[in-house]
Amino acid sequence: GEVGSIPKEGTLVMPKNYDFMVHAAVSNSDTPPQIVHLLLELYNGSIQMPLPQTNMYALHIGASTTTYTPREFELPYINTMDLLVRAFPEAAKIRCNGKLPLHMGIEAGKTWPQLK
Repeated sequence: GEVGSIPKEGTLVMPKNYDFMVHAAVSNSDTPPQIVHLLLELYNGSIQMPLPQTNMYALHIGASTTTYTPREFELPYINTMDLLVRAFPEAAKIRCNGKLPLHMGIEAGKTWPQLK
């Protein structure tokens, strides 16, 4: 179903509480997937909470954020989008401003390997 509108570029405001730590982490393209994984374990209920005032779930935010670029010293790890989909697969079916997370990822320039 429709859950809200997408904020304009650079206007995403994160609440200052622990309920949205995952959302804040995935809104920053420099957050390693390992940190997202840890936050999903620590705040596992937050993945099912939409961000207030935009109603975007963490998957929508992650889809519309630039993909994390691993550093040369990092070991291979599951990508952030895969972590988010595994944690709350229902979010993949939720439209935000008429768009699924897949549409948002494509618009953000993500490639298929980055989205799956």
